[in-house]
Amino acid sequence: MATSLMNKSAMLAGRAIPSVVKQSSVAARRVHGRTAIQAASATGLEAKTAVGEDLTTHNGTSSVSLSDGFKPFEEVKPEFASIERAAISEPGIENSLAREHYTEDTEKAINEQINTHFNLFYAYNAMSSYFSRDNVALLGFGKMFRRFADQNYGHALVFQDFQAKRGGRTTLGPINAPNCDYGHDKGDGLYALELTLGFEKLSFRKLREVHAVTENADDAQAQDFIETRLTDQVQHVKIVADYVAEVRRLGKGHGTWHFDRMLRDGSIDPANAYTTNIAPLSYS
Repeated sequence: MATSLMNKSAMLAGRAIPSVVKQSSVAARRVHGRTAIQAASATGLEAKTAVGEDLTTHNGTSSVSLSDGFKPFEEVKPEFASIERAAISEPGIENSLAREHYTEDTEKAINEQINTHFNLFYAYNAMSSYFSRDNVALLGFGKMFRRFADQNYGHALVFQDFQAKRGGRTTLGPINAPNCDYGHDKGDGLYALELTLGFEKLSFRKLREVHAVTENADDAQAQDFIETRLTDQVQHVKIVADYVAEVRRLGKGHGTWHFDRMLRDGSIDPANAYTTNIAPLSYS
């Protein structure tokens, strides 16, 4: 009986051993296959690196390959050296801590734009004072030109803030004394509006000149900032052009007075794209 059990155990063991060996052989082949694929991939990467085909970083530069890894303490050395040299409260672009890819030409163009807006602020303020006189009494025109003056003052401050943000230095230029009398044969209202249209087109041209400087400097952030201002300025040119056309039709007497009353009570609002409140809502 014992002999019979031993023989059966031997027979079962004999059948099991080949099965285990077979499974082990399959697993070994799978592991060997994965290792071979990984080795081939590594060899391919090394081959590409050997001929100079480094993988690029996320921003498209090829200065750092994945085989070497990104080394921030090495890459930052030029920036860190300029920061160490900067002196607090000392003049000169080399002493700015925030300045990065901001050219002297861009800084100069921004300063000229600041000066443009301050001069327009002065001119519109003079217009507002003229129409607020007791012997002129076109208070709607006075209100509108005060608003235009405030807008240009605000624009000048926005450009000053931009200059500081980019590490530039604001240099204020002279402000010329504007004309203080707008009496004219065509009517003071129309004459002042035609001057205003000229000022707004001038401001648009100045912004395009600044944009050209930033484009030449490949300064994407400054271009985006100027393009936003350009969109607003195009809108303002259209508004004033509408005003000129309307007052020309109305004439310099009762028509101008009526236009002034609409400016005074808000029926005509320079903040809107169209001069009256009767336009469809989709255009407002």
